Amino acid sequence: MDIALIANPPIVAFGLSVAAGLSKLRVNVPAAAFAVASGYLLIAIGLKGGVSLAGSMTASAWTAVAVAVAISAITPIIILPILEKWIGLDRKNAAAVAAHYGSISIVTFTVATAFLERAGFEVPPYAVAMAASMELPAILVAFAMAGSAKGVKGLISTTAEVITGRASVLLLMGLGIGMLFSESEAIGTLTSPFNIVLTGFLALMGIKVAGRIGDLRVVGSRLVAFAILAPLIFGSGTAALGVIAGLDVATATVLATLAASASYIAAPAAVSKGIPDASPAVYMAPPLVVTFPFNVLVGILIYHRIAVAMAG
Repeated sequence: MDIALIANPPIVAFGLSVAAGLSKLRVNVPAAAFAVASGYLLIAIGLKGGVSLAGSMTASAWTAVAVAVAISAITPIIILPILEKWIGLDRKNAAAVAAHYGSISIVTFTVATAFLERAGFEVPPYAVAMAASMELPAILVAFAMAGSAKGVKGLISTTAEVITGRASVLLLMGLGIGMLFSESEAIGTLTSPFNIVLTGFLALMGIKVAGRIGDLRVVGSRLVAFAILAPLIFGSGTAALGVIAGLDVATATVLATLAASASYIAAPAAVSKGIPDASPAVYMAPPLVVTFPFNVLVGILIYHRIAVAMAG
């Protein structure tokens, strides 16, 4: 049953587009296509979350958001020594990779919530707030560990850079509108083609992933292994601990997916300015080419099954 839920049109489109991108066929995707599709998804996700959030931020919801922030902030602290000692990265590149793995992938989050809804689980209304709150802490911690924070002014500049970035602005805009208006007024026809756009966007992502597979030759086998083991460990551990802490299966699965995901939208933009000496191939290829496909194709299913098993 779980396999059937994962093997849905968006995921199949992603797999087929990766295959197309790896074939001898030349598949070029205009940058504008990514911008339009991702913009639509961010606003739609924000609207849906905002409508659900209105009047529902209880004490348990704020606790879940606080836990999400803590996970984001702690992840780079755990990951950076591993990247330095086991992978052999220098401090700058290790901090850059740690920032990406502490931050989150909003697309992976979207796939997880869609999976849960198809499985009949009620996704917590504060899930979007959890996701939005996890983008920034890891980046700030990683910058501090890289020695790139440059004091209070540097932290303020970095914070502003992420908050005013395209992804954050669109997501927060959607959240605000969703909280102000009723569901019919806020969402209307915007989310009716949601799955169509998600399918198209994952198809575009598949082509993008295929186009950057060559970068894996630069990062080496150990970093590739890390890009699979890190989400597996963080996701599985969070799913199990979440249920033990009293979270329901859906919330534990969403939190586990967020903990397991890695950013390839907000973090790259911030890192390129905050840690300019780091190599884009090193910090971009693992999250995009390895971790993202792993989570979308099998990771979410694993975290969900662990949560279900732990819940009895």
